[in-house]
Amino acid sequence: MARKLAIWFHRSFGKQGTSFKPGPFVAPADPNEQLRKLQSEISTLKGDLQQANIDLNSSKQLNELIAQEKD
Repeated sequence: MARKLAIWFHRSFGKQGTSFKPGPFVAPADPNEQLRKLQSEISTLKGDLQQANIDLNSSKQLNELIAQEKD
């Protein structure tokens, strides 16, 4: 309905007048889709961060054991 009203307005009051030809209707993108993508990316990054922290702790422990072995 809003599109029809906007077309009428442009034809009635616009510079092009009745020669105004609107293109086909293009539905707006779903904003929730972008939010879902961002949330899934955040979840993936959190998992990667946890794995990196585990790897870092393992590396620290290994370095400590190597240092103790040298002593």
